[in-house]
Amino acid sequence: MLGFLWQSLNRCPQLLKEKSYKAIVRPKLEYCSCICDPYQQKQKYVDQLEMVEHRTARFVKSVPHRRTKPPTSVSAMVSDLGWEPLQTRRLHGRLNTFFKITRGMVELLQSTIQFHCTSRQLEVIPSNSSVFTQPSVDAYKYVFFPRTIPAWNALPVEPVEAESLQVFKLRLQLLQ
Repeated sequence: MLGFLWQSLNRCPQLLKEKSYKAIVRPKLEYCSCICDPYQQKQKYVDQLEMVEHRTARFVKSVPHRRTKPPTSVSAMVSDLGWEPLQTRRLHGRLNTFFKITRGMVELLQSTIQFHCTSRQLEVIPSNSSVFTQPSVDAYKYVFFPRTIPAWNALPVEPVEAESLQVFKLRLQLLQ
């Protein structure tokens, strides 16, 4: 898709290129990312996802792939465009999904939670209803619940006690 955009919009303004990336390419990168999120930084899948965003930054900024003098920093281009890293976007997606689960906005079978959390249930600590215990067995430590629970527990009280998903997302953005 990025190659198609590169050929079609090569001479277009930066704003049009950026909007086309956000409308066509980024949804494909983020499809099911809250559930299927690569966990190893050096793993080829994480690197491939990040490279797509780096190539897109070069495309949007009209910087060629060839060696340029002086060399350009792709990370600086991404931050100049104001894009959140894909890793952060995936974390926010997982937290948004967990918020929906805790508020009953997503129907989830109890057996699904039991399967993914090898301690057989998500136990709520009585002193604070927004803190969940981490499953103790490492067999499924890279699936949704065991990866999301520590990030959820590390959140301040303001986003966790949000009235709606929109407020939660806004407060999550303000933490950055």
